[in-house]
Amino acid sequence: MALFALDSSYSVNRLLAHPDPVLKLQIKTLGSGDARLLLEYQAARQSRWYFEVWALAQIVLGGVFFFFMLFATGEGKIPLLLALLLLAEVLGQQVLLVPGLLSLGRLAGEGPVFSGEAARALADGGYWAVEILKLATALALVFRLIRQRHAPSG
Repeated sequence: MALFALDSSYSVNRLLAHPDPVLKLQIKTLGSGDARLLLEYQAARQSRWYFEVWALAQIVLGGVFFFFMLFATGEGKIPLLLALLLLAEVLGQQVLLVPGLLSLGRLAGEGPVFSGEAARALADGGYWAVEILKLATALALVFRLIRQRHAPSG
């Protein structure tokens, strides 16, 4: 998800560097600086929407996966704990980290200069750390499930 947000900020630069003829007239009317601010604002709003939708999707998918593992499979305690840990990581990220990122993004969109760059870097770092933690947990779960399937019975 963070890659989509990063791309939307780069897309403003790409769009302004090579605008189509109709957009070129609009940019000339607005002025280059105001056009950039408008496009950056729209890109930030779109990124926030992506984050919010992806957050909901992760929570729903994580919940469905955990309850599937709990009720529809005969998996042992460790895979169930890993699935629950993955769901807890998603919930923690979406409840504790993403709202802070979104509010920092809103602050950045309200003015031409964002003064909390250190806070933003810390929040971004936290987001990436949780993403890596979720990936590691998911890989551990997959490894455990594969290993259980190929273990000799008996």
